[in-house]
Amino acid sequence: MGAESDTASAGDATAAPLTAGQLREYLAGIPADKPLIAVTPDGDSFLVTGIGFGQVDWGRGNGLEVEDRYLELSTVDAPRELMLFPKDKHAASVAAQLREIETEAQGAAFLAGLQLDREGLLDVAEELKLTRMQSVRSLAELRRRILTQAISARRKYEGLRKW
Repeated sequence: MGAESDTASAGDATAAPLTAGQLREYLAGIPADKPLIAVTPDGDSFLVTGIGFGQVDWGRGNGLEVEDRYLELSTVDAPRELMLFPKDKHAASVAAQLREIETEAQGAAFLAGLQLDREGLLDVAEELKLTRMQSVRSLAELRRRILTQAISARRKYEGLRKW
């Protein structure tokens, strides 16, 4: 069961709420170390830092009481490196950022932090106009070629222009 095909978009005001059971089902195949990001209809992204029942003061003199009709998410602004983008915009963003990085070591650290899978790396390679990348089997070689195109080639041609 994929979240993308079974849930309404963030901007859909008529969307039914996601239940705890549905959330459990969606998360069943997700590695436990992946962070959760909440995206508002406006496109703002928040890192989920906690989940639990909310509390409400019903004005009966009892102070805050647990409200168990819903779960409440605690969030903070999502760090830039965890921001979620639509697939095409994410690849374009990664490619643009790689083009601005000075060294291959910095680029390698940037790519490692993104934890892109093969498909994600191929999307970035496509944004960088690299061809015949489908035949590259090794993720390390795919990363190397991306870094060479985005950083080393740019620096080489900058040097030739100055010469």
